[in-house]
Amino acid sequence: MYKFAYRQSPRLQTRGFTLLDILLSISILALVLGLGVPSLTEILNTHKKKTSLSSILHMMNFARQTAIDTRENITLCPSTDLINCSRDWRNPVIVFLDKDANREISEEDTLLRVRDVIDTSQQLTMRSSANRQYVQFQADGSTRGQNGSFYLCQTHGESAGETKARIIFYHTGRSRIAKHHELTGSCN
Repeated sequence: MYKFAYRQSPRLQTRGFTLLDILLSISILALVLGLGVPSLTEILNTHKKKTSLSSILHMMNFARQTAIDTRENITLCPSTDLINCSRDWRNPVIVFLDKDANREISEEDTLLRVRDVIDTSQQLTMRSSANRQYVQFQADGSTRGQNGSFYLCQTHGESAGETKARIIFYHTGRSRIAKHHELTGSCN
């Protein structure tokens, strides 16, 4: 018996993609990107929130521990000039040894740490007893009778102004991240 080998000539073989293949690929790609980009934005916002919370807690814990270690007053506050405390938490946050407890860095005081704690797409507000916009730790780690909360909100997007996170601090100097059901209040 004869075996026939069927072979196409090299000129008849097709290479490449048809217009239908390209259109179908672009449609699938657009669908995947349309579903993926919003979730990527949410992942980035969650990461920014966690980073900001971590920065705030780190500064609070550093200030408290330094007060205990040095047996001195330590002040944590926002500052526009890195010398005086301001009321706007969008500014860098400073931690300093505040020997005279006057909430400004004078000659005998020492600047210990400076950090931007929030992203430009976030807003941080503080509410505390006596409407203070600073936290001052005493030698025993307490906050001079001050209780309060930091509220972290988004400034852009659908949830602008809503409280996304809250850090609660007590007069004992301890602080914690609020649970979801404790997210009351707003940044306004």
